[in-house]
Amino acid sequence: MLNLEWLRSFKAIYEEGNISRAAPKLYSSQPGLSMQLRALEQHLGYKLFIRAGRQMKPTEEAKQLYAYVLLALERLEQVEELFQQSALQKRERIRIGLCSEIFSLVLAPQLSTLSFDVHARFADNSTLFKELEQGLLDLLITAQPLDHSLKRRFEAAHFSQEQLYLVGSSNLDLSPFQQAIEAQDYKRLTQQLREFPWYALINEMEHSRRFWSDNFDEPLPFQPNFMLPSLATIIQCLKTQEGLAIIPDILIQKELENKELQLIWSGKTPSVNPLYFIRDKHSRKEKELELLKAIFKQKMPPQIKKELHP
Repeated sequence: MLNLEWLRSFKAIYEEGNISRAAPKLYSSQPGLSMQLRALEQHLGYKLFIRAGRQMKPTEEAKQLYAYVLLALERLEQVEELFQQSALQKRERIRIGLCSEIFSLVLAPQLSTLSFDVHARFADNSTLFKELEQGLLDLLITAQPLDHSLKRRFEAAHFSQEQLYLVGSSNLDLSPFQQAIEAQDYKRLTQQLREFPWYALINEMEHSRRFWSDNFDEPLPFQPNFMLPSLATIIQCLKTQEGLAIIPDILIQKELENKELQLIWSGKTPSVNPLYFIRDKHSRKEKELELLKAIFKQKMPPQIKKELHP
């Protein structure tokens, strides 16, 4: 998965034009910054800068990456500043693991109202479960059920759910999809869907695989064209470029209301994921965890109720 420090290093080099000016900005050494850039380029599979004397000129891929990650990094920096504003008295600290989109929708607007500190961790489910077992997290919010082997130590409480939907850019002509769906000609529908660019998460393709398996009774038969670091980035791309993706309904309310995205299909079989609070049964932070649970129950966006067929 993408490392946040890689992206911060990339952003600084992009904005400063060379590594020597970018390094002090991040309180880093030039060799350290070069190492971060090389790791990012190796992970993505393409060069991001071309050296021209002392300057580093961004490639076209770098310009696209900068446009995708700029807003997300700025928001994370704002959150970090807020976390660092601790009161003089000792405050309890809650370490919470969840996806960045749910954090932005639900918890970020409530941070200033809390009487305790929050350290948020964004990563894939596998990483977050490992950190929960290691005692590095107090609370995990996830759609992945608690494994039976962990039930002696942890408890999972269902508090909401999300449904996966096939969505597309606003300029798509939905009539071919509609005709295939109404005729229940799913073979023709799969052929039509494969004619368009697809977007998916670079570190987790579970949404796409699950929706395809539930509705076409086969594994996902192709590799998405564009593998991106977050669902927020995918949504942003679909608002400006033609393509398709599988997105949980709770993350696309505003875009649908503003007609920036189109709901293409809810599927013949609903792909529903329960959402869980997972915590240590013997945690001493009961009061803070219960407050967070109440916030999520109250502020979680409602599911889309209407039928989503075109």
